[in-house]
Amino acid sequence: MNFRSLNLKIITIILLFSSGVFAQSESGTMSLTMDRAISLALEKNRDILIAKEAQKKADQQVREARSGAFPHLSVSNIYTRNIYLPSFFLSFDGEVQKIQVGAANAVQSVASLNQTLYSGGRTWVAIDIAKLYSESFTEALDFTEKSIVLQVKQQFLAVLLGKEVLKVNRRNLELADSHYKNLQTLYSKGAASEFDLLRAEVQAANTKPAVITAENSLELQKDRLKVVIGLPLEQNIEIVGDLSPEFIEESSLFEASKEAHLNRSDFKNLELTREAMNKRIKIERAGWFPTISLTSQYQFSGQADDFTFGPKNTSNSVNAMLNINFSIFDGFQTASKVQQAQIDVRDMDLRIENLRQNINIQIVEALNKMEEARKRYEALSRTVAQAQKAYDIALVRYNSGQGTQLDLFDAQIALETAQLSNIQSVFDYEVAKAQWLYSIGKN
Repeated sequence: MNFRSLNLKIITIILLFSSGVFAQSESGTMSLTMDRAISLALEKNRDILIAKEAQKKADQQVREARSGAFPHLSVSNIYTRNIYLPSFFLSFDGEVQKIQVGAANAVQSVASLNQTLYSGGRTWVAIDIAKLYSESFTEALDFTEKSIVLQVKQQFLAVLLGKEVLKVNRRNLELADSHYKNLQTLYSKGAASEFDLLRAEVQAANTKPAVITAENSLELQKDRLKVVIGLPLEQNIEIVGDLSPEFIEESSLFEASKEAHLNRSDFKNLELTREAMNKRIKIERAGWFPTISLTSQYQFSGQADDFTFGPKNTSNSVNAMLNINFSIFDGFQTASKVQQAQIDVRDMDLRIENLRQNINIQIVEALNKMEEARKRYEALSRTVAQAQKAYDIALVRYNSGQGTQLDLFDAQIALETAQLSNIQSVFDYEVAKAQWLYSIGKN
């Protein structure tokens, strides 16, 4: 792989991690370390804020489920203005008499109390299910937070990669410019040919677009980091840190990967959902049992033409009822609901096992990427040192008249290619490490 194709590959990675348009800001510049960026994202990221609201809603659903265990008290008041009073007719000694019933104003107040005594266990199981779903939303929030942390890490590392690429390209431009200026001096003294001078000028001009592209890519990438964190695009940020590998011992890697699925919030979430579905079977089976409830009612009513209500035109009544409702035959509806609930549980078992296998694959994939990137880094570290030494020798040889300008350019390109490859290996390792931590349920 030559220098230009490697440069293009790295800039492509930067662009993939980037989106949006760079915007200038008059506000102060915010310094961001990796830890600071993660902390801000946990506070400001919109996906996390949405997950927190969902968790609050789930807590209220627990309260709603508990309401079924408490008595329900309701009061209703009715006022009636009788514009035309109802009448009935009586016959006395062959004479029909019309008798009006009621008064111009009628009031009625009813207080009702209803308490479920037995519902086949529906109420208490519903409370348990609501609690499980509340716990699942807590796990969902944790999963969202860890997903955002992974995004922040990847994007922050991409910013560091962009900084290193820009640094290498600027250094490359400085070397090319320095060589061109040196040749201008030599040419003016007749110590260098016009061909060498033109070649050096072209080399310097060819390095400038790479610097401009790297600068634009870095700014685009910073915008993407702002979006992940939840910062406005107008906010200026300064990234603090450098792209250096922090290797983990192999023994620690494999030890931490054991039973990793137990730490994964998405795995816990599915298990909680399965438990809730299992309890739903009990709710559906409750259709085969009777429902017993107690109802008590107090009623006040009165009628008067002048709103004067006394003992003679008012009445009070109190009653209590025990209701027992038992379904003899529901057209196999309950049996069908029970079977559907059992199918849902079996379906969730398959989903859990599928996720377990996917987690294992994610862990192995991340470990393989870490190992491959580490080996590349170790090999390329030696290559960079050798390429630097080769460039220094080529420069000395050229300045002493023993080497050609082509040899110098080749050595420079080989050095920049080795440096960029080394930077890429560090980036790949750190990204793979972030993915591995995520795959085992850690930040």
